Amino acid sequence: MVLGGSDYYILDADRNIVDTINQSKPLVNYVNIEPRVSLSYSLTESRSLKFSYTRNTQNMHLITNSVSGSPTDKWIMNSNEVKPEIGDQISVGYFHNFNDNMYEFSAESYYKITQNQIDYKDNANDQAPIIETQLLYGKGRAYGLELLLKKNKGRFTGWIGYTLSRSERQIDSINQNQRYAARQDRTHDISIVTMYDITKRINVSVVWVYETGNAVTFQSGKYDINGQTT
Repeated sequence: MVLGGSDYYILDADRNIVDTINQSKPLVNYVNIEPRVSLSYSLTESRSLKFSYTRNTQNMHLITNSVSGSPTDKWIMNSNEVKPEIGDQISVGYFHNFNDNMYEFSAESYYKITQNQIDYKDNANDQAPIIETQLLYGKGRAYGLELLLKKNKGRFTGWIGYTLSRSERQIDSINQNQRYAARQDRTHDISIVTMYDITKRINVSVVWVYETGNAVTFQSGKYDINGQTT
């Protein structure tokens, strides 16, 4: 629910303010259910298939124009212009335990579609007093495959995990209306964790993580205005 008591703005297609609303009663009420379904089917005593569906909604939104946190990042709440972000995810997995449950292997794929995604428009001013005039909205998707091999028993334990994934957005007037990599996109993610029990009281572990970096878009040119290079 968006409560009244402050200024709210109505914008046109070019993100210009055409009207201002200030009222004491609630302005708009967003109602979203978040259903969850999880199913498991045992093929044998050691092998199984799993399926899940989840819907999540987000009412607080991080607005940023960088791949890492910066002082210009902003958190904003829902308004008459900013709607809750909604994500629907489906996942299917295969799980296999072997050697008397000493080893565990799993392969799980997922696909997620998102609504009401938020991003700055091209050439946005992130210091604008009314941030809604600098924002555009669209949809997104994420999908991937997660592999895990784990050793559960013995003095030497640990796991190896690998994820191949993509996270994309599609917002009109950004990137010529084509999909582009979201800030969270990381194509490859590998983690290796090892643990060894020297004694019953002493344990050592080693962790190694590799992941591809955030997507970046490099400038294609520059120009000078009033002695400043942009």
